[in-house]
Amino acid sequence: MNDELTKPEEALRMRLFIKLQSQKRADRENARYYRGLQQVGNLGISVPPDVQAFAFPLNWCRTYVDVLGERQEVRMILRAGETAEDSELRRDWEANDLDAEQHLFNRDLAVYGRAVLSVASNPVADGRPIIRVESPCDIAVEIDPVTRATSGALRIYRTETGQAEHMTFYLPDRTIFYTKQHGRWTPQTVSKHNLGRVPIVMAIARRMSGSWSGESMLTDLKPLVNMAGRVMLQLQLAMETVATPQKVALGVNRDDFIDENGNPLDPWDTYLGAVWALQNKDAKVIQLDAASLSGFHDTIKALAEQASTLTGLPVRMMGQSSANPPAEGAIRADEARLVKQVERLNSTTGAAWAWALGIAERLRTREWSADGKIQVHFHDPATPTVAQRSDAIQKLNGGRAVLSQRGSMIELGYTQQRIDQELAWIAQEGGEFGLERDLT
Repeated sequence: MNDELTKPEEALRMRLFIKLQSQKRADRENARYYRGLQQVGNLGISVPPDVQAFAFPLNWCRTYVDVLGERQEVRMILRAGETAEDSELRRDWEANDLDAEQHLFNRDLAVYGRAVLSVASNPVADGRPIIRVESPCDIAVEIDPVTRATSGALRIYRTETGQAEHMTFYLPDRTIFYTKQHGRWTPQTVSKHNLGRVPIVMAIARRMSGSWSGESMLTDLKPLVNMAGRVMLQLQLAMETVATPQKVALGVNRDDFIDENGNPLDPWDTYLGAVWALQNKDAKVIQLDAASLSGFHDTIKALAEQASTLTGLPVRMMGQSSANPPAEGAIRADEARLVKQVERLNSTTGAAWAWALGIAERLRTREWSADGKIQVHFHDPATPTVAQRSDAIQKLNGGRAVLSQRGSMIELGYTQQRIDQELAWIAQEGGEFGLERDLT
């Protein structure tokens, strides 16, 4: 077992270990914001400490991340220059349940600013390579700024109590598995893959030129969420105090505060009593007007509008809906920034999926034939309207053949299996549509 590391490799492992520790704090904070578990602070002036336990945030962070992820759906996997989906790449995709796993990848990218894929050979005979979404909180990746290739990666496996027990060190030619014994990391097994590259693929959100570290999509939103949380906390306090009409009783004495059995009551506990009976005919009970809560509502609305400006989410998605639903054209115009954000995220995630599928093919065929030749296509991230898309296809096919039947089905978002079945049915039915006008 060749588990000896060269001095540069040992230095790389130490840098990755330090990087893994340094990113923990930011990752934990971003995860708490996504889950709506962050601490809602206050100045301690108007809010008593006892009320702090009732604080809760308006979870705009989860809304933002989930809306982005809901519009990131892989449609087809093609090779460069081809128009039909590649069956082998699709089998790799389906063998790893990546239709479901892609949602984890998209969420990690938005929450943490980076997402990671690992590729490994399958120990099962004739099994497809394993493509797995790794937690970016437990893995550190280093990119060579000169070659732009991954120099190495370090993956830590923790128990439910958070203790690190296993570690995997990924290198371009081999992968080394460690176990912690008596406080020291001891190599256990070595897998020589001889890929010539690290079987780890990382996608980065909001990357700046010259930097290989990502930024969470929640960075700009968090201060607004903090302020909205404080407003909601103060709103709760106002609802229990000044927003409830106050009563002033004049000309009463302690004998007026008794229950139906004649037992004395605490005057301060009778505020919510259904019936008040006073002995003194000149006694008066005056109700004071409650304070208006419209100021809190207006503040929340203003914060929602600012959050909409930062994120590109339509303000109706921030809980500020109008009485009348917007028209179709208005919806598409309202979502223009959101759609462009998703398209840019798709270009990042699509490149990562393409590289991962290329490594998987290398493990399966032992040939490098897919570099830069795999394209991942996504569904249109705009709000889909069946009538609009069908009308567009019909107009494109009117007068002259602009699209083949297969192309029309692709535009409608059909899967490859659905397309094949439809073409088979068309051929069976015969008639003027019996022959497919395929331009591929």
